[in-house]
Formats: sequence, C-alpha cells, structure tokens
Amino acid sequence: MSVDWAPIVQTLVEVVATALGVVAMALANKAITVFETRTNVQLTEQQRATVLGAVQTAAGAVKLELAKGGMALTDVHAASPQINAITTEATKGVQESVAALGVTPEGLAKMVVGKVGNELPTTETTAGDVSVKTAAAPAQPIALVRKDS
Repeated sequence: MSVDWAPIVQTLVEVVATALGVVAMALANKAITVFETRTNVQLTEQQRATVLGAVQTAAGAVKLELAKGGMALTDVHAASPQINAITTEATKGVQESVAALGVTPEGLAKMVVGKVGNELPTTETTAGDVSVKTAAAPAQPIALVRKDS
C-alpha cells in the first residue's frame, strides 16, 4: 500500500503561497505608507481633478462677473484683486489638494485667467501686415434657462 502524497503536497503549497501573498501585500502597503510619510508625497488623480474643478468654478464666476458688468475685461489678469478673490473663494474647500500639488495662489490665478481667456470669444484686427487677436467681452449677458422636460 502506497500513499498518494500529491493532494497533500498540493494543498500545502496552496496554503504557503496564500500566506506569502498576504505577507507580501501587507509589506507593500506598509512600504507605500512609509514612503508617503517620509516624502510627504500623496498626490492622487482625485486631487488633480478636485483642483481643476475649482479652477473651472472660478473661471465660471469670472465669466459671470464679466457678463453682469461687475468686472471689466482689462481686469482679467493674474495680479487682479478680483481674480484673486474669486480664486480664493472657489478653492477654499480644496486647500489640502492645492497644497499637495504645490500650486501657489499666483499659479491658481494664472490657471483661472488662462481658462477664462481660452473660453472668451475673440476678435481679429488687421492693419497692413499686422494681425492682432483680442478677447471680446460677451455681447449679451449669460442667461440660465430652466428647461422643463
């Protein structure tokens, strides 16, 4: 009578492999936590999306102020107190993400101004061989219209 060791060995190998996998996963998670703690690097895609969403919100507020006449087109620059106030208000709840990304208040203001500038209509003026594109203020105020289904 001979004993078939194959099922016993196979079961032991599976148990040992599972145990090693659990230990390796725990060590990997611990290593990641130690790395993040020591380097203070904890950037996630969610943080980037959060900051970009706040920039979009600030750009929308700037465009609304332009449309209402509360801000002149010449005030749309990164050093403008109005831009800085709107940017600060829009990013108030996401300061941790802003800090994690290393973005300065000036950088945020530039992002907002860039977003606004990219979305404004432009006019082109040509004089001889020189052509200049400038942003044009919205001709009509932006209206929010509710559509009932």
